[in-house]
Amino acid sequence: MATVSINWLTVIISAAIVFVVGAVWYSPPLFGKPWSEIVGKKPTPATLALSAVTTLASGVMLAILIGWTGAFSFKWGALVGIVGWAAFSGCAAVANIAFETERSKVTVINTLYQLVGFIIMGAMIGHWQ
Repeated sequence: MATVSINWLTVIISAAIVFVVGAVWYSPPLFGKPWSEIVGKKPTPATLALSAVTTLASGVMLAILIGWTGAFSFKWGALVGIVGWAAFSGCAAVANIAFETERSKVTVINTLYQLVGFIIMGAMIGHWQ
């Protein structure tokens, strides 16, 4: 397997941007109110910290995929982000919606945020890898 070089600064910055996008995404004017009503709770410092760590981990894994595929541009990085999202998050979301119809709205809110995040990170990492 080929060795992959990771631009750590880009991964950290792209994960931070996606985390900020999440703050806006889950704010009351957008999807925060319906999300909180369905889930029945609000984010805590611990859950936000876990979200930051997992967003960073996703960025690292996406950088590895981009390195393996050689998708070194905004366009190709974003495409790897979309394919990675579809393969792992999107397919799982469809199954969740099929079995948990009463929570399908929260699944859609979460999954579309993940898609946006993967596109942002993929484009940035692909361009600056």
